[in-house]
Amino acid sequence: MKKTFPREITIIYGLKNKAYHIKLLEARGKSAGPTVWLVAGIHGEEVGGVATAREIMKQLSRKGLERGAVYAIPGANPTAISVKARSIPESNEDLNRSFPGKKNGSLGKRIAEQIFSIITETKPNIVLDLHNDWIASIPYTLIDPYPGLRRRKAFLAAEKIANETGFVVVHEEEETEGASWRKTLSGSLLSRGIPAITLELGGAFTVNKTNVKAGVAAIWNVLASLKMVNPRDTKPLFQTPPLFAGATLTYSGEPKIKTKGTVRFLACPGDIVKPKQIIAEVIDAKRKIRETVKAKYTGVVLGNADTTSAYPGFEAFAFAAVKK
Repeated sequence: MKKTFPREITIIYGLKNKAYHIKLLEARGKSAGPTVWLVAGIHGEEVGGVATAREIMKQLSRKGLERGAVYAIPGANPTAISVKARSIPESNEDLNRSFPGKKNGSLGKRIAEQIFSIITETKPNIVLDLHNDWIASIPYTLIDPYPGLRRRKAFLAAEKIANETGFVVVHEEEETEGASWRKTLSGSLLSRGIPAITLELGGAFTVNKTNVKAGVAAIWNVLASLKMVNPRDTKPLFQTPPLFAGATLTYSGEPKIKTKGTVRFLACPGDIVKPKQIIAEVIDAKRKIRETVKAKYTGVVLGNADTTSAYPGFEAFAFAAVKK
């Protein structure tokens, strides 16, 4: 007999016992097989990931799974999604810095604990956490830092799945001050031996059809690699440039801006840059160039900052960089 899967997570909070509802979706195959989770909408302004999760579940319900099960939380932070806010409106918490959560903690911790628990109970083969990045950015796959020898198997499994997405694969660097990635959904899962990766599906705030199409294709590639669906003969839209085949690409926000002014971008998302290449200029109110910004590493531009107003320490770019 098929085990019943809940249709939603309900959390009662506040003095007036308000109910916080998080919907769950499932698609089951014809036979036993791998378990895959999709989570989207942890940040409310990242609606492209929400649309991608809903679309893949719609296609799976129509076409069916060959084997295994796919579970989805298409809107993990529903009230934030309703107002396109990054944090939980009721508590002003970043849900993606609240994992693995706490049963009797703040609202954010309680939501995180419920999501984390229901995922881990299913012992998934891979968890795909869908996000969106700067408005001007390309889709890419992000892997959290290596969590140590005890979790080596999970890390290698995540790395293998990441390469199946067809996107540029980027490794996150360990923070020098703290380790906030360990409080994210993917970082918390990986730290506990469950393979998880993040798909950054282009810009936030709007649903870009090209990026949704790319996200659906990337997820389908993952499912096909696990023999859960039949593969599709589609060329990845944002694959790793041949120049970087076999190279390890690391996320980088360097170089940072050193002066105050307005940034004029000379490199765009998807461009390949090389060290000392001029990628931006910072100009003042009189249109005089105050700073010429040069690339620090060979790499791919992942995105340009949402604002052109710069100050010392400002990150104008995100790169997938080859660091030596």
